[in-house]
Amino acid sequence: MKPKSAQLVMFILAFLTAALVSVNSAQAASEQKVLFAFDGTNGANSTAPLIFDANGNLFGTTDKGGNYNQVCAGGCGTVFELSPVANGKWTEKLVYRFCSVAHCTDGRAPVAGLTFDASGNLYGTTSENGGTVFQLRPGTDGKWTETVLHEFKGKDGSTPAAGIILDASGSLYGTASGGGSNSCSGGCGTVFKLSLGTDGVWTETVLYAFNGNNGSHPHGNLVFDGSGNLYGTTSAGSTRGYGNVFKLTLGGDGKWREKVLRAFSATSGPSIAGLMFDSTGNLYGTTSAEGGTFFGSVFRLAPGENGKWTNTVLHTFQGKRAATPLAGVILDAAGNLYGTTGAIDGSVFELSPGASGTWKLKILHSFNERMGGNSPFAGVTADPAGNLYGTTFQGGHNRGNCSQGGNGCGVVFEVTP
Repeated sequence: MKPKSAQLVMFILAFLTAALVSVNSAQAASEQKVLFAFDGTNGANSTAPLIFDANGNLFGTTDKGGNYNQVCAGGCGTVFELSPVANGKWTEKLVYRFCSVAHCTDGRAPVAGLTFDASGNLYGTTSENGGTVFQLRPGTDGKWTETVLHEFKGKDGSTPAAGIILDASGSLYGTASGGGSNSCSGGCGTVFKLSLGTDGVWTETVLYAFNGNNGSHPHGNLVFDGSGNLYGTTSAGSTRGYGNVFKLTLGGDGKWREKVLRAFSATSGPSIAGLMFDSTGNLYGTTSAEGGTFFGSVFRLAPGENGKWTNTVLHTFQGKRAATPLAGVILDAAGNLYGTTGAIDGSVFELSPGASGTWKLKILHSFNERMGGNSPFAGVTADPAGNLYGTTFQGGHNRGNCSQGGNGCGVVFEVTP
């Protein structure tokens, strides 16, 4: 897999097309509402999850749309805000259009989600032309100011496809899907840190460079444990060639060392999704081809004695009701898992724990109409009431100004279980 953002999207589309052969959509089981349909000028083709601010507004990114010029076919991408108004409706505000400055030095094609800091600043990544890490600062006039904190040069990483996480001191951590070691075509990818100096300048440090044997091409977000260790996934390489779940631990000598918790295989398929912890220290994630059926799975890794982790497949998608999860899952207070699948038009699903360690699948919504959106490549975000929010890559009522053959620019949706 080549670590290019456009190629990543095309890989996803090709993978889903292969999965269509024996997949049947399920009847929608919950209420779904389109909150906003992109039309190209205000964004298009989102591949990123949403986040809430303290006031209940939603923020996200689109890979395309916004500024159209000779640099970006289909637009250079946007950051947007959706705010609830009267009668259950939402209104969109464009926070930023990329490629707004000369030569597009502000970045282009954000394919990952955003992160807030305690001051209300937003952080994210762009993926094309090497890629950047950026910050958006809100002003008193309602306008946002973008600053490029780091521009990748290749040796330190390139083409970040994941978002940013912050530690308690405000330092930023992320993955770059390419660059670093030349053992892979386009580079194998890196894990990096950005630290703010007293002079106001951000400095990047490569914490770990993949070389293929230890994994390559990380596309998912990182996650911290309570001890400051980092966890993530790679989509290729490792002992079986299909990537892994890894843990990075900082040693006394200042170096980070990797431990492979699970090596994916031909029967499990790769993962391009991030991980999440539950309150007891278990990790949850998804793969795109568990069981060799190319329909994907949800798995759990449980820590045990002597640093060993036990892998349990909670659900293998059979292709009849849902197939091919491309994003991670979230967990509610009752222990239920929620996520999306992307094959055919895609779905939003719930997995509930039952007796004897079994998990029950419930399809909350199947995207089987263009008007309601299709192809949810990102996962879902929950509000305090348990409603789920997300984006679709295609669909919606707007057909023009998008790069995917008139299939619509995508939507922002809400699903009420």
